[in-house]
Amino acid sequence: MATKRLDIQGLRALAVALVVVYHVWPSAIPGGYIGVDIFFVISGYLITAHLMREVISTERVILSRFWARRIRRLLPAAFLVLGASFALALLVTPGAMLKQNIQEIGAAAVYGLNWLLAANSVDYLAADNAPSLVQHYWSLSVEEQFYILWPLLIVAVLAVARRLKRDQTRSIGITLAIVFIVSLGLSIWWTTSHPSTAYFATPVRAWQFAAGGLLVFLPQVRVRSQALFALLSWIALSAVCLAAFSFDSGTAFPGVAALLPVLGSAALIYLGDSSSTWTPQFMAKHGIVQFLGDNSYAIYLWHWPLILAYPAATGRLVGPKSGMVILVATVALAWATQRFIETPFRSSSGALRTNVRTYSFMATGMVVCLVASLGISQLYTSSDERFEASIQRAVAQTDGCFGAYALDNDCASAYDRTDTVNPAYSASDIYWERGEGADAPCEVPEDGPKYCVLGERDDPTKTVALVGDSHSHHLWDPFHIAAAELGWRVIAYQSSGCSGFDVPRRVANADDQSRLDACVAWGDDVRAAVVNDVDIDAAIFSNRAHTKKTDTSAAVKMLKPFEEAGISLTALTDVPGMPNDEIKAPTCVEASAETTDPCAWDLTERSNFIVSAVAETGGQIIDLGSRLCTGNRCHAVIGGTIVYMDSNHLATTFARTLAPWLEEKLVASSPRS
Repeated sequence: MATKRLDIQGLRALAVALVVVYHVWPSAIPGGYIGVDIFFVISGYLITAHLMREVISTERVILSRFWARRIRRLLPAAFLVLGASFALALLVTPGAMLKQNIQEIGAAAVYGLNWLLAANSVDYLAADNAPSLVQHYWSLSVEEQFYILWPLLIVAVLAVARRLKRDQTRSIGITLAIVFIVSLGLSIWWTTSHPSTAYFATPVRAWQFAAGGLLVFLPQVRVRSQALFALLSWIALSAVCLAAFSFDSGTAFPGVAALLPVLGSAALIYLGDSSSTWTPQFMAKHGIVQFLGDNSYAIYLWHWPLILAYPAATGRLVGPKSGMVILVATVALAWATQRFIETPFRSSSGALRTNVRTYSFMATGMVVCLVASLGISQLYTSSDERFEASIQRAVAQTDGCFGAYALDNDCASAYDRTDTVNPAYSASDIYWERGEGADAPCEVPEDGPKYCVLGERDDPTKTVALVGDSHSHHLWDPFHIAAAELGWRVIAYQSSGCSGFDVPRRVANADDQSRLDACVAWGDDVRAAVVNDVDIDAAIFSNRAHTKKTDTSAAVKMLKPFEEAGISLTALTDVPGMPNDEIKAPTCVEASAETTDPCAWDLTERSNFIVSAVAETGGQIIDLGSRLCTGNRCHAVIGGTIVYMDSNHLATTFARTLAPWLEEKLVASSPRS
């Protein structure tokens, strides 16, 4: 039995304190997220040390026994908090966010949440999803994947070493060094080239576990000078604290930056414990620090759902006083969980004494969570389908008062909340999953950018190009309906976040730089494709232009080839969106007590370089904002349906009701032949 390392418990206390304070008060410790990296280093060291003790004593690793211990240590508390999060989701989470929470609980139960978040982070729109009650389980997913793969790798290395008659310990150490080098290189490259996914990806994090594991193989050099030991310890701790207080959300991470907290943590573990009064290790022996270290796992599990549940239940943001209440509640729940759940299940006299019971418990817990997650998701899907069937009948009645039709058909109370206002449905009324956004035929030419075809696809009377970011994509349905009525063929070029007129520049954030570079290349390709297509008569642009840095003069220059090719130009003004991106229309409407014009707001003027450039070249302007605002007063509900599926993208249902108006504007803006 290995002796408990009080210094490592102190490091755990530091890690969980950094994460929790960062989540409660982000501005206090802007880089507090590095606490997760400290946990990874600790896990790498402890698990490797445990496995190597087994290898040295028995020359093998009994996988079933190792995994059973991990299950007894981690899953009882994890399942408890997942169950509590499930209940909180049903009780306090807004209906508009419930489906996402339920789905992520299911992914967390099978320790695959990090990959789900990585996949969503690639999506420009899904990346803006509000965090779920269990989003913090991503790091636990990474750890569990390490616990599965690392013992398997050791078993494989042992087999090869025996066959080749190599030293087993040395072989394992070399393998771990290779993992460290390869994963670190991948982390540096991936953080630069694919920053959206790098944060959550297991291969990008493996080197952090390896950094801890390699400590097991280093020669144990004892620092005899207490003064030197103290100096080295404080330097290592300072590296961790420097990262915590100097890093922020704009830091390219994990990449090179993660070396600072990882190596600092590894150095503290390597130096070991100390009884010298002037060392951080001595401070770690304090009762409160040890309490936090002993309960760090449960504290980590409980803090995040409480932080998210508070504003959902009270309607107020977490402040200084409420933050303290959350911290106290977190520690109390963590203590109770550690005392009555973790310890009994982990101990030899606990309920899961045998491996058979342990694995049965794991399978049962995962199945229950998955069935509950899939079942609730399916209920919402079925409810959405029934609601959608009734709504589509209203969408088909263009002379009625549903959606944008209410603005033209002499309808009273166009902005009232009615029984057709359904926040949960609107939140999932996503244009890339429904209608033409999901079903339009698309092609990816070998020598050009991807395009999709709307409207009349076989024998058009006119061919137009629709170019822009997601704020043209959310108009696919009305464009398809209007173009089909007119006999037009629409070739749609869309890339989320890209205007088609982005210009090269340097930005500080690696993620933003990668996106900008891709947008510049995409825009160059799209403009060339449109100008060189002899069948295209007109180009229509729709973008979230106020978020871009291109100026009007640069856009005018890029429009010259269109004029020279005889392509007429039209630009749509942008949708106003909600007052800021933190306010999602379905959630706002659900929370509002107003029955008339809920969540309406006054629009501030925004620049639109594309509209200005098209107007300067003599092109036509279609004022889409006039459909969504009355003067400066903009609306979240029009004609008994919510306008946006999030903060600034039109819900598919509402967008479809724009088709008659759009058809009229397209005809008016079309040059007479």
